Amino acid sequence: MRLNSGMTRVALWLAVGVAPTLALGACGGGGSGHATLSCPTCKPGTTSSAPVAPSPAKPASAPAKPASAASTAAKAPWPAPPTPQPVQGVLTGRALRDYVLNSARYMIDHPQLLDQTPTIAGITNAHGIRVDIYNWIQGLPMTPAQKEAMVQYAHATQDELLVNSTSTQAIGLVDKEASDAINCFLSQFSGTFSGHSWVDAIDFMTANTPLRQKSYMAYNNAPLVDGSDSLGNTCKAY
Repeated sequence: MRLNSGMTRVALWLAVGVAPTLALGACGGGGSGHATLSCPTCKPGTTSSAPVAPSPAKPASAPAKPASAASTAAKAPWPAPPTPQPVQGVLTGRALRDYVLNSARYMIDHPQLLDQTPTIAGITNAHGIRVDIYNWIQGLPMTPAQKEAMVQYAHATQDELLVNSTSTQAIGLVDKEASDAINCFLSQFSGTFSGHSWVDAIDFMTANTPLRQKSYMAYNNAPLVDGSDSLGNTCKAY
């Protein structure tokens, strides 16, 4: 996603402490008044809603260990979740939002679950969508129309990585595709979606290697060609 979104905002999240937007409390979304649900970061019988305590700062005398490129690629600003548990049926509202974010956290924190092939595209299906991300979406407890909206955004994000960032015409087409996908996404998740958390999660999963991260940033650093907002029904099934 363009501009101040996706992985371009990671530094801001960490600097101002906005990470709880994605790092919702443990099972049930955290916070009082929300029922515990069986979610990807919940083990049976777990009912914690306490905020995650920050890690203690290292002494000033202990120099930070430099991280390798592989270990820093698409590192999400949230704590590691435990083993996921499945959910039957369709969730709505806050329960669905928390489930998707928790599931995304689990996927990102376990890179072996995501495509690690040494190409930008990775292993894709007939529609050019990464198979691992497509399968993840199909396993989410939401309606078929909502899954199609998620897939449409995943397709747009994949195209952002693959686009020729030096071609004004190509950038314009991808800008429009991304705008249409966001408009469709919002129409399907009215009352559920909050901020850019979900689409940021898809950005993280898509740009999950140094090579893909580099391509993602090349697109984001290219001049905006089509900055108009998409209106009407822009949903597209793949």
